[in-house]
Parts: sequence; structure tokens; C-alpha cells
Amino acid sequence: VWETVLSEIVSKFIEAGQLAQAIEVAKTMKNGWEQRKFYRQTAVKFVEAGQFAHALDTVKLIEDKDSKIIALMEMVDWLIKSGQIKKVDHLLGIALEVVKTMKNSSDKAEAIANIALRYSNSGQTPSKQVQALLLEIVQMVDPIESFWK
Repeated sequence: VWETVLSEIVSKFIEAGQLAQAIEVAKTMKNGWEQRKFYRQTAVKFVEAGQFAHALDTVKLIEDKDSKIIALMEMVDWLIKSGQIKKVDHLLGIALEVVKTMKNSSDKAEAIANIALRYSNSGQTPSKQVQALLLEIVQMVDPIESFWK
């Protein structure tokens, strides 16, 4: 019951644009799934308000790597829809850094596919740094030597 009350409070804070308060209440939640959901929603609201540093600080609160990737993808989706394409490469580069630390190869592959889709949707070419990171991650998922066996 208490988690339901906290969820309602966080939802109301997010609706009212009181994002710092929403984060503070979300930090007290025991339900990790609900907490991550609210962190993601808050991060997107920060992006919508042009507060990118606060959005990234909020994403850092998300411990689960899959949820962190989802939050970054939701932020990128909003940027693409609003035509703010210049910030997309930076956020996708951050997402690739997260992917690099993931243990599960299928999770990595899924995340890379989501990142590639966002690049395609944005019409943007990844920077050289992001291209190098992407190649490094793809090699971690399926090393090129395996193709020659």
C-alpha cells in the first residue's frame, strides 16, 4: 500500500514539473521497477525542459543497465521528435558506454540494434568516436574470428 502512495506522489510531482521532488520521493521506493520507471520519466521531462545535465544525473541513478539504455533511448526519441538532432550523437555515445559494460551478449545485441535504429531515425551518422566504440562492442558480442571457423 505504501508503495502505491509513493507512486501517486511521484506521478503528481512529475505532472506538476516538480522533478527534483519526484526524484527524492522515488529514491525512497522499494519497488525497483517502479523506481526505474519514474527515473526514466523524470529524465525525459528534464530533456523536454532543456535541462540535459539534470537528465543525465537522473539516468545515473538507474542501476539496471537495460533500464538505463531504455531511459537514454526515450530521451533520444524525444530529441528526434522535437528536431534537436545535434544532441542525439552524445546521448547515443553514452548509451554505447553503458552497453560496453553489459555482461549478456543478447542484451548487448538488442541495445546495439536500438541504438542503430535511433541513428537511422535521426538521419545522423555516428561520430568517429562512436563508430569506434560501436565496432569494439560488436567485436565483444561476436568476435570476427568466429566467422573464420
